[in-house]
Amino acid sequence: MKKIIGVLVLSALLPAVLITGCGSKSNPSGPGDSSNNTPTPIVIGPAGTFTATMTNTATNTGTITPATATNTATRTTTNTATNTATNSATNTATNTGTVTPLTATNTTTSTATSTDTSTPTMTATNTATNTTTNTATKTMTNTASYTPTITATAQTAQAAVNLNSAAHYAVLAYSGITSTGSTTICGNIGLSPSTSASGAPVFLCTGGFVTGTNADNAQLDLTTAYNNAAGRLNPASISGDLGGLTLYPGLYNTAGGIGITGDLTLDAQGNTNAIFIFQIGTTLTTASGGNVILANGATAANIFWQVGSSCALGTTSSFVGTIMAHTTIAFNTGATLSGRALSETGQVTMQSNTITNPTP
Repeated sequence: MKKIIGVLVLSALLPAVLITGCGSKSNPSGPGDSSNNTPTPIVIGPAGTFTATMTNTATNTGTITPATATNTATRTTTNTATNTATNSATNTATNTGTVTPLTATNTTTSTATSTDTSTPTMTATNTATNTTTNTATKTMTNTASYTPTITATAQTAQAAVNLNSAAHYAVLAYSGITSTGSTTICGNIGLSPSTSASGAPVFLCTGGFVTGTNADNAQLDLTTAYNNAAGRLNPASISGDLGGLTLYPGLYNTAGGIGITGDLTLDAQGNTNAIFIFQIGTTLTTASGGNVILANGATAANIFWQVGSSCALGTTSSFVGTIMAHTTIAFNTGATLSGRALSETGQVTMQSNTITNPTP
């Protein structure tokens, strides 16, 4: 009777809204698991130490200045003439270029003048062996790449957030609903206190439009559930962009906003009853194509997002869990939700989306 009354009331107020049926409700399912080629993710929970690896690359730079060696050789040459002449030659050899071995052999040619006119010119060949020491200054640059060692503390298992009557709604808005394009919703749509809905038709595969007392009560139950999730103690800290991470069951908190670029994996570790609760101080935003991936038994019905202000799901984003936003919830084109979009004080806007309540 509640669903029929809600349909009649909203239909009378909103003749532009179309309701179509497509049989019994499909079993909800989250997005499939996929791999991600981002840097090694930071893994929070369960207890244990994750081993780090470090690779160092050293690059040597610098200039080896060629050595200069001065060699002095003295040679005595005997003439075959009748007179004996003593010739002295002093040779200086300079090494240029790159000195690879530390021993260089230098060959020089010198000219000696004889006192004997019968042999006026003599040629002497001198061989000098030099020992040189090269000193080079080297600059070493070390580049280290590593994965940090993370010690994670096991979290206390959380109980599910009790939504009471709000659990029956795929979409629940306070100040209105706006639809652009063709959106399909499997579950009830509730409006309270506003009854303002505008835009393109919304197609229902199950459920109906609800206003009045039933929607009023659902809003009260939403506020109670929101406060329950926000008041839970001893959370693990998260911050920034969660894309590329794998998180395990438990309670997570940030005083600021959270983004998801790429894939966030929620791993239930084989426990289909595992609960994930996120306490977000300000905004929840997913980038275009940003996804929440369920792994190892995680279910959409057991994931709760308490959002301190607004939530925006990016184009073609695939999201999972119950969103309890204090203000607005906005779906960009093609975004899907296996869960609930529940706005405590704002409106819900949709653009060609699919929203499926994970429970009957």
